[in-house]
Amino acid sequence: MNIALLTGRGGSVSLPDKNVIEVLNRPMMAYPALMAKEAKNIDDIYISTDGEKLISIAKNMGIKVIIRPKELARPESQHKDAILHALNWLEERSVFPEIVVVLLCNVGTHTP
Repeated sequence: MNIALLTGRGGSVSLPDKNVIEVLNRPMMAYPALMAKEAKNIDDIYISTDGEKLISIAKNMGIKVIIRPKELARPESQHKDAILHALNWLEERSVFPEIVVVLLCNVGTHTP
């Protein structure tokens, strides 16, 4: 099984709400999500976030949500720790991906 893991914090400091800001009539996080859905080798899509807006958009798009703990969602938190948390969360639910493709919610230029 190959999964796409979108990552995005709810509380951006540099540009508030950058992960959900509207770009061409879609929230920014929709672009990597749509590319993951179009990818032929991705079996499932998850998002790791603490942001309510991101959670709502993800659920509307059929993306599975991993709630990121507050201590991993601070401006000084390390991205790798959020990824490790997501991998542990998946393992606790007996999901063992062979490949994890990490997509950033604030990047709209991914391709399938």
